[in-house]
Amino acid sequence: MAESGYPHIEANQWVGLLAPAGTPKDIVASIYREVVRGIVLEEMRERLAALGFDPIASTPEEMAKLITIEAESGAK
Repeated sequence: MAESGYPHIEANQWVGLLAPAGTPKDIVASIYREVVRGIVLEEMRERLAALGFDPIASTPEEMAKLITIEAESGAK
């Protein structure tokens, strides 16, 4: 954005894996464990980095908090 003449504008994005509301907690926990197992693999980290991603294994609770914060900040 700075190169386009907007030095004070920052653009960030994130990608998350979501499940439908009401999904049993044991299913959410199982999916979370498998995702973490995948993104800690060096090959996966390298592939994601090559695509410009910095993988973070946020817990389901951390992801819910991020979504809430983003929704509240977008409503302003």
